[in-house]
Amino acid sequence: MSVLGVRCTKEEIYVAVLEGTVEEPIIKDEARIKIVLSVPKTAESRAEQLFNLRRDFEQIIQKYNPTVVLIKDQETSVHKIPVQASAQRGEIEGIVLEVCYKNEIPSDKILYAQTKTKLNMEQKGKSYQFTKVDEIINFKLKDEMKDAFLCAWACLK
Repeated sequence: MSVLGVRCTKEEIYVAVLEGTVEEPIIKDEARIKIVLSVPKTAESRAEQLFNLRRDFEQIIQKYNPTVVLIKDQETSVHKIPVQASAQRGEIEGIVLEVCYKNEIPSDKILYAQTKTKLNMEQKGKSYQFTKVDEIINFKLKDEMKDAFLCAWACLK
């Protein structure tokens, strides 16, 4: 049974698909943890961008039929994150949650403090958790992909 970890930005959905257990996460294929859904460059409106992302995420759900989906939640930050960017990310996270609900797949949002607990890690810091991801994966991943991986890993029992 597969699980999905998701990290959204204002224009993309990063998805990681894992199987196995917390102790032994299984990566069936490198491509399964490098899934990136992006808004089409030809979209003429935000509505069209969101429609396309929703359709593409729905296809991922149909393809992998996950038992649970965890989404990386927005952390509080000392950096000034533009309100518009946060709102747009929230729109996309809402699409992911709605698609999961429609397909009767349990889903939730998760912070680093929660991945620390679920994965029995010693620290909740992003850099520490990314180091743990790097110990499992022997290829390079963007930070957003590492977030998606952490979320999928935290789904495993």
